[in-house]
Amino acid sequence: MANRVNQYTKEDQVFNVSVDNAPVGIIETDMMGNCQYINKTWSEMAGISEEQAMGTGWIKSIHPEDKKYVTRSWSDAIEVQQDLFMEFRLLSSKKKVTFVQCQGSTLQNEDGETIGLIATVTDISERIQLEKELLSKNHFLQQFRYIISHDLRSPMRNLIALVGFYNKDDVNDKNNPDIIDKIEQSARKLEQLLKDLINVTEETKPIAESFKEIKFNHVLNAVKDSLESIIIKENAKIYSDFTKTPTVKFTNIHLHSIVLNLLSNALKYRSPDREPEIHIRSYTKGKFICLEVADNGLGIDMRRNRDKMFGLFQRFHENADGKGLGLFIINSIVVENGGKIEVDSEVDKGTSFTVYFKNK
Repeated sequence: MANRVNQYTKEDQVFNVSVDNAPVGIIETDMMGNCQYINKTWSEMAGISEEQAMGTGWIKSIHPEDKKYVTRSWSDAIEVQQDLFMEFRLLSSKKKVTFVQCQGSTLQNEDGETIGLIATVTDISERIQLEKELLSKNHFLQQFRYIISHDLRSPMRNLIALVGFYNKDDVNDKNNPDIIDKIEQSARKLEQLLKDLINVTEETKPIAESFKEIKFNHVLNAVKDSLESIIIKENAKIYSDFTKTPTVKFTNIHLHSIVLNLLSNALKYRSPDREPEIHIRSYTKGKFICLEVADNGLGIDMRRNRDKMFGLFQRFHENADGKGLGLFIINSIVVENGGKIEVDSEVDKGTSFTVYFKNK
């Protein structure tokens, strides 16, 4: 049965046509991995001719990152006479990448001696793309699970605090109507936040298509309303300047989450020795729109914690309430959309976060 495919292609024209036009790629090699035959489908997938594939030429069509894995698996299958199964990438001369699934078996001659290996490759690029999309959607939903569990706490706490201000013993208290009004406003904003979250998770278009021009001051005002009780309680001063770059093209719910997390962190990690002071500004730098949030709080020891800044469940102050989710969430959002976050901090002086949004 030596050179089985070539033997049939010479003796049987019908078999030759069937093999050459099979919907899967077919390759035969000798014991040393030298190609003896490829069919038309393999040639089209790999982007090389049969002549170019002969000998070790077929290896050139394998993606550089997969070559070592493929050649080792190929020789191992021949050496131990076992079936071959693997997935790898072909890379044509035109830089087209094709994901393939390969299945092979050793060839024996009439005396039962192993003389090579014959294998088929099936294009699985569509399956790989679907898997990537599913993983992306799963990560997207996981990210929103974090947002829902984390970002809804601030408006809920604000509502609870406002209810606490209401004078139940004297319903005619002159401050009660104002408190009721604030409770209603907070409840409506919480309702809108829930609607935004639901709308985004139901969005079927790619995330990039749901981007829109958003005013920084609109988002900041909404966040300040969510944090109103703690802002009042701590007598926090918040200064903003969006005159240089008033807008950014982004998703509203994501931008809200970024501003909420940075502002709530600035309040949460305030210094006990001074009233909180937070400065927020936006500007353009190269290909990015930057949002800077600087505070005068506890600060972070960057020498010890720089590499852990955006890790999941990382906390830098044990005396403050926090689960270590906020920075992880916003960093994931920003990086996935082509941006980055830089941190500058000094213990007992304050922290400055700069978010770089890709200017779309």
